[in-house]
Amino acid sequence: MMEKISPLKILPDKTKHGFKIHSEVNGIFLKTWYILPSNKRKINFTFPRYLRINENFMCSLGLSVGEGLNNPNLRNIHYIHYNFSNTNIELVKKVYSWLIKDLGVPKKSIQIYVNIPKKEFNKDKIIDQIKSKFKISNEDIKYYFKDRNKKVSVMIQVCNSIFQSFYLNLFKILEKEIIKSKNYRISFLKGLFSGEGHVKHSVYGTIESIGFSFNPKTEKSLSEFVRRCLELERIKSKIDNTRGYLYFCGYENMLRFFGLGIVDLHNDKKEKFMKLIKNSVIHVHLDKGILDKIDKFSQLELSRKIGVSQPLISRWKKDNCIGLDELIRIFPILEISREDFVKKIKFLKITNSYVKDRESINFILSIYNFEDKPFKIDVYRNRKRSNKSSLFSILKDVMETSRHEDIYLNSISKRSHLNKITIQQKLRMLEINGYLEYIGMKGLSKVYEITEKGKLEYQNLQGLYKIKQI
Repeated sequence: MMEKISPLKILPDKTKHGFKIHSEVNGIFLKTWYILPSNKRKINFTFPRYLRINENFMCSLGLSVGEGLNNPNLRNIHYIHYNFSNTNIELVKKVYSWLIKDLGVPKKSIQIYVNIPKKEFNKDKIIDQIKSKFKISNEDIKYYFKDRNKKVSVMIQVCNSIFQSFYLNLFKILEKEIIKSKNYRISFLKGLFSGEGHVKHSVYGTIESIGFSFNPKTEKSLSEFVRRCLELERIKSKIDNTRGYLYFCGYENMLRFFGLGIVDLHNDKKEKFMKLIKNSVIHVHLDKGILDKIDKFSQLELSRKIGVSQPLISRWKKDNCIGLDELIRIFPILEISREDFVKKIKFLKITNSYVKDRESINFILSIYNFEDKPFKIDVYRNRKRSNKSSLFSILKDVMETSRHEDIYLNSISKRSHLNKITIQQKLRMLEINGYLEYIGMKGLSKVYEITEKGKLEYQNLQGLYKIKQI
């Protein structure tokens, strides 16, 4: 794994406009220059004699390739800039530090431009924030107003044709090193996707795909390189050269990608991924016999405790499959360590994807909080179990729509009139009195939602049930 390289191995013989580049080693520095034929003016730039190559270097390079100016217009002789722009100030600061500390760009040679949308933005506050982040003065910042972006964006620029020629060759020279080293590969992808990656959501609020945008006219080779890097990490991707978009679907691909830490650099994208993955319906398919421990509980009592139907619990054992949300709640019953439990998982089913990769399974379980406290069932007994069970089976749908509140049946007193009227009539009376609101049908059951009056005055309903806050 390469740890250092001389800038001489990266610099081309000539600038992009054909001027010969000269060089001279001076201690720990490498001085470079060329002469303008028109006025004999000397254009120079000083690099460190050796560049230190590490994971942070590769990450910053990926960021720069993702969001920088990689294909300048060769016909414009004045277009001799290196540019990097982003709305995430922390990413801009990372590249700014990379330019100064790793590539030897003098701080005074870096210009900073701030694009401020005209409406609802405090210019002075934004400028003060930039000054504080980059430790610069007002004179070092230029700002302008444009409505094109909804967010404030910051651009850093280096105006030197030698440095530009060096940068345009940098990725080409290090390409093989990135491919060879897993650490370099992941670091490069982390920077690249933080700069120009996208976490796309579906209409259901779940993850649809993860992708990377590129210029289809000038960056086809970059997209092929990214596809190859992902393939080495067992992530299968596709390239749409018409739209300029590399993408991959399937939860096994997306979970492996996220588990590698590739989106850790961009907090907004990381939080979006976590939010979307938690919106997904996940089922855990287990080896036979793992769920046998639930037999020590009454299925009726267990269904009340975790808020599911009794037939669903029977189906868990029959199919050796349980929803992840329910698994988290009953995990202490299984009396097994997390590590041993993972070994008993055949696969996860997320929407229509089958996740069999062990690392991905470990990762998806790690983002959920499994309860380790003793599992206790606290329900009330009643001799008229059939009436009570029937009533609960109807009210379970109420529970599902009651803004995350558990409904528990209370003891029915001897004076209760439940045995004299039908359950449907009782629910109708609660609706008339304003404690419940009918909102529609779910299967063959009527679905009611508890009203604010019902929540405030639930003591009046203790003959039927009580509400217990989670």
